[in-house]
Amino acid sequence: MTTNRVLGILAFMATGVSLLSGQTTLNVKPGQWETTTSGSATGAAAMIPPGVLDKLTPDQRAKMEAAMKGAGQPRTSASSGCVTKEDVAKGFQPSNLPNTCKYDVTLSTASQMRLAVTCETGQAKSTGTVQVDAVDSEHVKGSVQMATALANGQAMNNNMTFTSKWVGPVCSEKKTGK
Repeated sequence: MTTNRVLGILAFMATGVSLLSGQTTLNVKPGQWETTTSGSATGAAAMIPPGVLDKLTPDQRAKMEAAMKGAGQPRTSASSGCVTKEDVAKGFQPSNLPNTCKYDVTLSTASQMRLAVTCETGQAKSTGTVQVDAVDSEHVKGSVQMATALANGQAMNNNMTFTSKWVGPVCSEKKTGK
């Protein structure tokens, strides 16, 4: 699983959590939410197939190696999104979860949600956990830990945290990433 897919899952979890029928919905207000995520990946070099670096020019290889060194460094980003009354009522269905992923809800209360996530493609299998805590109806925090085993035997780990805060009842419909 690439970091972008993990970030997609994180963004999905940050604005709402998918709940199956009969489970408790997180106690959050509908409206505009701002989310800050911070995360890092180890083993990101594993995502480059063997031999690719050997085919690059010296300048391209130097740039790629510099980028790989920075891949494990913590990164922070911010985004804004809308959570509607319908999202809250239907329990935040997982439209943003890649179709190669499955999840099991292991805990579901008005203030906490825990999920076990498994994503599998021909090139990799990722397993991990998602933890979401509704501190109150206007503040949510959580974490995502994913371990990826690549078909070539290499591994990568992603660890991310997020905090979300309710901005107000009116959605601007604007979604941004900074």
